[in-house]
Amino acid sequence: MNNNPLINTFNVYASVLSIIGRDNINISPWLYNNFIQIRYVYDWHTYFFDNHHQIFDQCPWINHHVIPETILKNKWTSLHEFIIDAINESRYVYLYVDRYYISASKAYQKNHNWHEIFIFGYDLEKGTFHVADNIQEGKYIHAECSFSELNEGYNAMNSDNEFFHNVHLLGIKEEHEYKFNLQQVASTLENYVYSKPTIDMSFKEKSIFGIDALNLTIKSAVNSDPSSFRFDKRAFHLFWEHKKMMTLRLEYMYQLSLIPNGLELISSYKELESRYLMLRNLVIKYNISKKNTLCEQIIEILKSNINKEKEVIYNILGKIQ
Repeated sequence: MNNNPLINTFNVYASVLSIIGRDNINISPWLYNNFIQIRYVYDWHTYFFDNHHQIFDQCPWINHHVIPETILKNKWTSLHEFIIDAINESRYVYLYVDRYYISASKAYQKNHNWHEIFIFGYDLEKGTFHVADNIQEGKYIHAECSFSELNEGYNAMNSDNEFFHNVHLLGIKEEHEYKFNLQQVASTLENYVYSKPTIDMSFKEKSIFGIDALNLTIKSAVNSDPSSFRFDKRAFHLFWEHKKMMTLRLEYMYQLSLIPNGLELISSYKELESRYLMLRNLVIKYNISKKNTLCEQIIEILKSNINKEKEVIYNILGKIQ
């Protein structure tokens, strides 16, 4: 299993890429067909790559099964026994726990925090699971979690929403025919730069897309009380990963001779990637120092980055359409 996934802002991206990132799977066409559009969900106050909620079902190398809590508790005496059985059947397990009970987490015995956790192995002698999560200051790492911690963390969640109690089983599916789709990339880039909404019948939450979503960060910073405002560092990590993916996507397209004058465009996105990494680090610094001058600097850099990216994408679309 790949322990250094290319995208790791959220556990779901890192876990899927960890599963499919094997030497004998060419994931490049799927990877570069996707992870283009950005969506902000108002109710969750969070930025995602679009179709975040469907990634298990849309990844061509993943078999995904949802096990309701009622079935699990009717058939197994404990959660950890179910997980051991699932892993013995070559399945990975993905579920929500309260990090208050997970000793590897910064939230351990401090605050209640519901979050996904990915389980990929176990050690019967030690009574532990091998898990992965953005568990230390948002960094995606592998850790150990005792059977009892996981049982407590899962059982402690008190919600009438079955979403938080469902357990996801993930397995490898053999898939050999998957092709890069230039038209899909062009269409999604257009949706991103013109902030066109994704039509999604399964998603009811109010959302905003693309460049408009990035501009929302600026509006939030300008209209908030400076004494209490904090930037969402996860958002800026996602923005940086977006530029990193765009650079790799353009390099891939250039290798396939799909984009004229590709080196110039690649260079432009490498510069944006570097500027967004710097911006993410400035956000971390600002959230600690709360210096107004630093906040103003972040806003101006973000504005400049957005305008620069729009120019580059217009150029890309002009060359591939």
